[in-house]
Amino acid sequence: MEAKKIKKVMMMLMTVAVLIFAAVLYLNNHLDSKQKNSQANLPKDELVLIAGAKQSYLSSNGPILSEDDIYVGRKGADLKIFVYEDYTDVFSAELDKSLVQAKEDFGNDVLFVYRPFNIKHDGAAVKAALALGCAYEQNKGDVWRERYFKALVNNNLPIDNFDNWVDGLKLNKDNFQACLINQSKKERIEEIMLQAASYSVYGAPTIFVGDEMIVGARPYQTFTDSNGDKIEGLKQVIERQLK
Repeated sequence: MEAKKIKKVMMMLMTVAVLIFAAVLYLNNHLDSKQKNSQANLPKDELVLIAGAKQSYLSSNGPILSEDDIYVGRKGADLKIFVYEDYTDVFSAELDKSLVQAKEDFGNDVLFVYRPFNIKHDGAAVKAALALGCAYEQNKGDVWRERYFKALVNNNLPIDNFDNWVDGLKLNKDNFQACLINQSKKERIEEIMLQAASYSVYGAPTIFVGDEMIVGARPYQTFTDSNGDKIEGLKQVIERQLK
């Protein structure tokens, strides 16, 4: 009698184990199918890598110039480059070296648009973006960018405020401070960061060169990466886009 009970219990345990295994198998298949479907529904520009251009994607939904954007160059330029940059990250500083060279080489053929992006939306990044915009309002933005990114790389950013920089660049201090605490400007920066996802921007630096999205701090000249792949430099990308 006891043996029959044990046998019955064992059969029940085996049945439960089979049911659990079947449930796990179904769940894995379901999740795998769901993942494949979600990838199939991704925007085209997230799926199509440009041939021979690692970390470069065709973009059918790029950003559009706004009146309150920070930009350098001629608004009617043949090519627009949108730059999403993080003012707390050295890779954005590295990318700026390529952008500076591109401005020298291509002049009025290219319009450069600078937009802040920090995934954490932290106070330091927002304040730095505000300060940059305030410097551009007084026509000292390019000098401010150069000084800021150099200090970022050297881990020498001002801790409390930018008063010494304001004095050194002979900016109007009252106007600068009023700009720095302008609530609408701060809200606009937050809005830009939130809107970035709609253009498939999930990290910085990310740039749009015409209809091409490039992820990371792209060097100016063509180079060979650690995998032995030849990667197009920013100069070559711009030249191709201007053709």
